Amino acid sequence: MFPRALLCILALLTVAVVAPPPGGPSCTPGCTCPLADQAEFPLGDSETCLDPITCYYPSQPGSHDHTFYCTYDKTLGTLITDADNGVCEPEAICLGPARRRNLDTLPRAPKSTRQDRWTGLQKTKRVVNEGQ
Repeated sequence: MFPRALLCILALLTVAVVAPPPGGPSCTPGCTCPLADQAEFPLGDSETCLDPITCYYPSQPGSHDHTFYCTYDKTLGTLITDADNGVCEPEAICLGPARRRNLDTLPRAPKSTRQDRWTGLQKTKRVVNEGQ
């Protein structure tokens, strides 16, 4: 009986130590992922507690596909890796005091160019996903 009680206590202590605090995991503040890539694929999953941060842009909204992604420096927001067919935003969103900027003034490609690029990337991402 004693070993079983000891195991229960150890299990409870392990859960208390390993479980994240209420409200989700805490991490140091820094830059966050752009809400979409340059081809306007929306942000899927992201890992912003790590450095570099990783932003996934799946070909189907709501999927958890990690094939297409961008990594950014957590402090500076500079692009490190573009594994999204060359359409990662050049910088992550950094709203700290030293990096505050008006996001509405960021240069964007003309709508027709984005649409053409999106159509081509949609086909590319579909082919990649079918091959898996």
